[in-house]
Amino acid sequence: MTAKYPTGKVLTCYALFGGGIGGLIHLIGVMLFPMNETISRHSWQQGGLNNFFLTMLAAIAFGTLFGFIPSIVTSIIIVLRKIVLSSVWQYFRLFVIGCFVTFFIFVFVIAFHDINRLFTSNTLVTWLGILVFNGRLAIVGGLSSVIVGKLVLPKS
Repeated sequence: MTAKYPTGKVLTCYALFGGGIGGLIHLIGVMLFPMNETISRHSWQQGGLNNFFLTMLAAIAFGTLFGFIPSIVTSIIIVLRKIVLSSVWQYFRLFVIGCFVTFFIFVFVIAFHDINRLFTSNTLVTWLGILVFNGRLAIVGGLSSVIVGKLVLPKS
């Protein structure tokens, strides 16, 4: 007799924790690999512990806010495919699903936020910037998908 797939648990946990974990992963990425001199490792060291915890809470809140829709779509795809963690390749599938969903949702949001700018001056530079920024977010979405999947999905 096979066990029933935990559809509700997967949908709920991805919705509640997917974006927040993604926000924390993005915060760690910004701390380790700063994008400019304003955000540097030195500035994190001088902020103190209180500011660090406030920054972590803000990262969780913004991650939950902006990552809610990608995590819901990711969980729906995972439930429809009934992914079970039986091998290393299943983790890779989770990563790829999380990456693609996050990438395409944020490309859609950014592209249609200011569509006139995309087809005016420096179109190539604008599109490359969007792809690089979304590539970073896609990796965050993939890692978040794997972490939540490890905690929630059934094993073999």
